[in-house]
Amino acid sequence: MKVVTNEVNSCPYLTAGKVYTVLEEHPRSHINPEQRTFDILSDDGNRIHILKNGCPHTQSDWEIVEDEFVSTPEEEELEYDNVERPKHYQLLPGVEFKDVRRAILDKIEPGVPYTQIDDWSRVFEYVGRMWDKNGLEDAKKARIYLNWLIEKMEEKK
Repeated sequence: MKVVTNEVNSCPYLTAGKVYTVLEEHPRSHINPEQRTFDILSDDGNRIHILKNGCPHTQSDWEIVEDEFVSTPEEEELEYDNVERPKHYQLLPGVEFKDVRRAILDKIEPGVPYTQIDDWSRVFEYVGRMWDKNGLEDAKKARIYLNWLIEKMEEKK
């Protein structure tokens, strides 16, 4: 399912006209059964809750541009590309690990050594893709980088 809004009214973490993939649709409210509510991934990588009508983030309505969660085989072929958009790096169509990783990296406080950030990034990558790529092998690689990260953090104490 995909949604779009044409107004964001100075909301800094959403973009007018951008199509967002719905991560989850919530059960309809008993207060207003006509209101549909969704979770999407904002531009800064955070999961946010939006309302189809009268959304508090944008003070506007959202339009459903694709009302099914299941992609056709043709759509999946277009969404994955071994060079530009490898399937093993996609959390959902249009949401890649690199986007989530960048959002997390933006939150790291200044002064964290580059080598620790690099080890963390590799752990994140290997764990994130292991189910779609190399399974146990990627889990073992992640463990090696995690152990190195822990050692570096303990040395700093």
